[in-house]
Amino acid sequence: MSSPKSYNDNDVEKIVTVVRNWLRTASKRKTIPSGSKIWEHYQDFMRDLPQLANKFQLAVNELVFNDFIFMLTEWLITQPPTD
Repeated sequence: MSSPKSYNDNDVEKIVTVVRNWLRTASKRKTIPSGSKIWEHYQDFMRDLPQLANKFQLAVNELVFNDFIFMLTEWLITQPPTD
């Protein structure tokens, strides 16, 4: 199995696509959305994160990994299914 190609660019959206494409090949899954769709979904989450963190009395700039995962999980529960 090959690893993702080296990426020196700081363009996070491009990196998301590179990782997505590698996962698509490495995992053999056929249901991984395109990199642009994943990026769009991530941007939606980041837009909603401050309000969600506030709901649980958390500060976004103080979230530890487990808090971030909790926020992401809570957010995903409220999202409509994707195509």
